[in-house]
Amino acid sequence: MLARRVRTSAGPGGQKINKTSSAVRLIFDAANTVLLDEAGRIRLQILAGSSSRLADGRIVIQSSESRSLQHNRVLALEKLASLITKASKAPRKRKKTRPTHSSVLKRLSDKKNRSEVKKGRKNTSFE
Repeated sequence: MLARRVRTSAGPGGQKINKTSSAVRLIFDAANTVLLDEAGRIRLQILAGSSSRLADGRIVIQSSESRSLQHNRVLALEKLASLITKASKAPRKRKKTRPTHSSVLKRLSDKKNRSEVKKGRKNTSFE
C-alpha cells in the first residue's frame, strides 16, 4: 500500500513557497508488501534507516529537492523503487579464504628477523 501526501516545502521558491505544496511524502507499507519475501522486507527496513522507519513497519520517503510537485513525486517514487530493488537482492555469502603458503612463510621469516633485531638491542653483559 502506498499513500502520498503533499506539504509545503522549505527551500527555493520566493514568496510563493509558503502558499504552494510542492514537497511529497510517500508512506509505503513495507511490512505487508507482496513485492518482497520476508528477508527482503527486513532488508528494506534496514536500508530505509531508522529516521524514515515507523513503528508499524511503514517507510516514509520524502522529496523536496525540486520546486515542482510533479518532479518531487517522480523523485520520491524513484527513491522507493531504488530501495525495493536493493532489498530484493540477497547479499552474497562471503567466501572464506586462507593465506597462501608463501605469505605465511614470509610473515614468519619477517617475524623471526624482527625478533633477532630486538635481541641484538638487548645488553646482557655488565662488565
